[in-house]
Amino acid sequence: MLEGWSPPTHELEVFHFGNTPDLAAILAHLVVKGVKRGTTGWKAATLRDGYTIPQADTVSIVTEGFGYALCAIRTERVEHLRFADINATHAWVEGEGDRTLDEWRKGHLDYFRREARRLDLDFTEDSELFFEHFQLICVLGRDRDPIGAPTAPSR
Repeated sequence: MLEGWSPPTHELEVFHFGNTPDLAAILAHLVVKGVKRGTTGWKAATLRDGYTIPQADTVSIVTEGFGYALCAIRTERVEHLRFADINATHAWVEGEGDRTLDEWRKGHLDYFRREARRLDLDFTEDSELFFEHFQLICVLGRDRDPIGAPTAPSR
């Protein structure tokens, strides 16, 4: 299933991006299309929700908004920085919207403020984030079936 990649030596992560089924589907498809190669998380919200901060070499299965697995990714590296320190390169790698820093800041500020209200936290320019750089390992069900035989092309 992982196209020749070694299985992870620790627990496999299964997750979706975003906080709604629609957003999760959009972001997962950006990964599959090769546009999205990074993601930003707010440390305080991640920990409050009981999740772990990604680490290099973690293999994850990305689902769309309704739990269907779409692809496997491997975390290449994780940067720890403040919201104010995100730059244009981060925005481009994240691959959302028009990929500019201005749009990234607006969209993520809105997102993290909603998360802050939901979790009864404060979000500021100094809030600590993590930026996960990842590599697409494979698109599940597209290139090969579970036993490794090529799939028939779709019409």
